[in-house]
Amino acid sequence: MILVFDPQLTGHHSEYIGHLVEHIYQRPQGMKVTFVVHPEFASRFPDIRHKAKRSPEIEWIGLHQEEISKITQGNMASRSNAEFRIMDKYATTFQADHVIALYFNTIQLALSYQRPRYSISGILFLQFFRMERGNLKDKLKYYRKYLTTWLYTKNKRLTKVFILNDDQTVDFLNTTFRTSIFEMLSDPIPNLKPLEGFDIYSHYKIPPTRKILLHIGSLGDRKGTYETLASTRYIDKEAQADYTLLLVGKVRSKAESVKLNEAISACQKETDCQIIWDEQFVSNDMMKSLFDRCDVVLMPYKNPEASSGILGHAANSGKPVVTVDKGLLGHIVKREGLGVLVNNVDPVELGAAIPRAVRFRPSRERLGEFVKKGSQEVFADLLMTS
Repeated sequence: MILVFDPQLTGHHSEYIGHLVEHIYQRPQGMKVTFVVHPEFASRFPDIRHKAKRSPEIEWIGLHQEEISKITQGNMASRSNAEFRIMDKYATTFQADHVIALYFNTIQLALSYQRPRYSISGILFLQFFRMERGNLKDKLKYYRKYLTTWLYTKNKRLTKVFILNDDQTVDFLNTTFRTSIFEMLSDPIPNLKPLEGFDIYSHYKIPPTRKILLHIGSLGDRKGTYETLASTRYIDKEAQADYTLLLVGKVRSKAESVKLNEAISACQKETDCQIIWDEQFVSNDMMKSLFDRCDVVLMPYKNPEASSGILGHAANSGKPVVTVDKGLLGHIVKREGLGVLVNNVDPVELGAAIPRAVRFRPSRERLGEFVKKGSQEVFADLLMTS
């Protein structure tokens, strides 16, 4: 029996669960697979839940809200312990032989000393290989992650830790810690269908002469949302009326929502660029429509360790991106010719890069090759056999 555990709700989490459900539905595994997910998952993504119901191999469990509260409060160590205990409770209840932690980051600290009876694999989204070490704070963070990694690699119950899109990091980690548990996993690029008859201009009341700059996903400081917003001030004044900045997604709290609304209001007074915030996590078909109909995807993320599923969606729709020439994301964009790079997450640099990105035309051949690498089947099969 396999237990798939993911208490997260935002970003790529629904997509990954959707890929696994589809994989099990289309290709029965000959075993029981229990999904333990966020309590709002079923209502937020009813299509995935409906397909899961149609598979006799899938059992679906929603976490309790008080369990979610436990893993979102306190310091890093307490959150890690709380999430492991919750995962362990369900694994024990359902007599799991193996647990797939779709968000390994939170439990990695607990697995440095916890030794459950079942085996575990997971996806590590943030590792330390590409971290900057320019100051003492960065160095301390680097070596803290180094120590945590060294400790959990000693856990014999851990079978695989997947790293998205980054074979260099996989080689480094396996060599450094004298192990073979790290393996590269290509971030899946789903073949989504757009909404029939969707017109982005009429839906958002955008003048048809404007170019649409899309910034989508979980919004906030680490995604460069405020710098993206401020960049509209630094587009040439005469050209500002040619652009619409479309923010689509949610922030982490009500306080953050107030802060972002205030930043939008302040910015609107200083730029002729139209600014729209659609404060929701959109459905997959709506998301596909947005990527298909925008002109540029803005993703100036501040974490150089991470990849992003947004890049795959942009590539699949043939749209250039703007991101930072650092870390894994910058490495992939440069290698594959997927867009325009800036040196820093800086509003002035972003404002200058936007017109260049609008004119940028990715190679169709290279886009096609990049998208082919992101097979949903390979992704799901690797996880299910880990």
